[in-house]
Amino acid sequence: MLRGRKATVYPTTDLINILRNNGVDYVNEDFVIDNNVVTLKRMAVEFLTKALSK
Repeated sequence: MLRGRKATVYPTTDLINILRNNGVDYVNEDFVIDNNVVTLKRMAVEFLTKALSK
């Protein structure tokens, strides 16, 4: 689902490597929107509000 897309994840080496090893462009941001896919570093209402307002 994320192959070829930009995404973020909670910044641990293992999780970042999983993304990169599966063809995902890891971005070190609080949230990333790539087309209709939203990824978050951590779940919080303020991040969802910011993501949805873009």
